[in-house]
Amino acid sequence: MQKITTYKLPFYKRFARYYEFYKNLILSLLGLLVSVIIIFLLDIGLWKLLLLVPSIIITIRCIVKLFKYIHANSNFDNWVSNQKSTSNHVSEYTGPPGTGKTLMQNLSTYFMAKYSWEELQFEYWLLLPKFKNPDFVPNEDESEIIQAYNFYINNKGIPCLASNVPIYSYEYDRHSYILTAEHLKQEERVPYRLVGAIDEMGTVCNLEMYKDRSNNYGGSADMADFFRFCRQFAEMRCIGTEQEATNVYKDVRRVTAEIIKFKGVEPVQKPVFFSRLYNKRKKKYIEDLDVKQSLKHSRKMLKLKRFLDNCGFLKIRYVYLTETGKDAEGKTVYNEKTRDNGKDYILYVPCAMPIKYITRAYRPSYRALDKPLRLAVYEKLSLSKESSSKMLKAETLRLVAEERDKAKAEEDKRKYIEKIKLKEEMRQSAKAIKSNINSTKKC
Repeated sequence: MQKITTYKLPFYKRFARYYEFYKNLILSLLGLLVSVIIIFLLDIGLWKLLLLVPSIIITIRCIVKLFKYIHANSNFDNWVSNQKSTSNHVSEYTGPPGTGKTLMQNLSTYFMAKYSWEELQFEYWLLLPKFKNPDFVPNEDESEIIQAYNFYINNKGIPCLASNVPIYSYEYDRHSYILTAEHLKQEERVPYRLVGAIDEMGTVCNLEMYKDRSNNYGGSADMADFFRFCRQFAEMRCIGTEQEATNVYKDVRRVTAEIIKFKGVEPVQKPVFFSRLYNKRKKKYIEDLDVKQSLKHSRKMLKLKRFLDNCGFLKIRYVYLTETGKDAEGKTVYNEKTRDNGKDYILYVPCAMPIKYITRAYRPSYRALDKPLRLAVYEKLSLSKESSSKMLKAETLRLVAEERDKAKAEEDKRKYIEKIKLKEEMRQSAKAIKSNINSTKKC
């Protein structure tokens, strides 16, 4: 039975992940030991009090930090367990840019995929005794398991994980499979137990598709069926992100098990001493901008930055969205569901994550990417009449109308020229035919 090799996280990630835990554990034990020594070995007096009070304060602070770490780590472990066992097959994560929705989507689908791969391996293992029978013919379910297992084994992607934005796994040393619109429209087949991550879901499953689904224009009806029956089709689960929940194709939203709105990300439990050291050095090097300093210290600063980036946790705030009705324009209205005390839900995610992705994956699509940099500079504090007018909505609409009228005029001119050319070609053709008839009569 073939296997896919797995690896431990890089040492620097493991060291940074548990640095705060072991640091506070060791300092707590040392503080307790010192306090006990002071209490039992020194006589009662001012010196004993001066030594004991700071020792107790430092020890208490370290113990508090230690329990905060344990709480955050338990919070994350429980969340991972929930992701593996969730019965949700379609979910949507929303929120403004930078609030953590893509991060949580990639982490969620990654742990879902790990669980799916475990289950698929077990299902395949149960079939191994049957392979010894030369007359064994797999049924439909068994054939699906065998095909999916062989597909993941014989290809180089993260097992059971596909996405429309690349995801790299340190544990598998592999990238995710490519999930395309063709898969969602059922033009391409997905393997059994696949987990899909669809970033900016509204670009693929856009609102306009709802109007054309009766004719299956652009595969809109096939896509609706795929999300509705993804469990029956391939035991598939998927999570999509979108900045606004209502921007997603209506038929997809109808089968969404949950919509989670993310509100922000905050780094916590970072090592204070190394953070201050890094910021102080960074400020100094920026002020100097010295080549010799860069050659001597740049690698050290990069290593320190990498260490700090992987230390501590990301504190993520989120709420659940529940549909409450429609507004006057017919748009769906959602209500935010918080905890019983009215506060947002909190999730702690270790900064030393098992996956990696880039937050600017769509940069190549920037239309002006290849153009030269060009920005004008203000020469005074007041705006000119032309500049201020451009900021007004009425002026913008006027310019749009002018551009539309200009485009229409150019289109009309093009059609007129084509019409004239067509008439001239017909005239020349008729003239040629008449000439040929006259030549024939003469003969």
